[in-house]
Amino acid sequence: MAPFPSSAIWSRRPTDGARPTAGSDNKNDENKLVPFKAIASVPSFELWLLLHFEDIQHPLHRDEVLARLKQHLHDYEKGADGVFAATRDRLETAVTAGCNLIQRAD
Repeated sequence: MAPFPSSAIWSRRPTDGARPTAGSDNKNDENKLVPFKAIASVPSFELWLLLHFEDIQHPLHRDEVLARLKQHLHDYEKGADGVFAATRDRLETAVTAGCNLIQRAD
């Protein structure tokens, strides 16, 4: 896989009060220091991941989202490593599917 020269490190953490910590080794694939930014994980995060693989046409319960996501990312668990690497080649698909979902909701 080709290096990904990201401009920041994003850390996803559950919304249970746990706080990520920033270290001095926040480097991208090009070994350059980049800012550390934390985001909360909410149930819609798994929907976002699922949109990388499926164009969702209707509302889904979070359990169904997770079950369908595991059909594509077999070892997926919240907080798992490697999720970005497994989905980044499908980012354009996810954005299109997300836009479609928003249009259907309007």
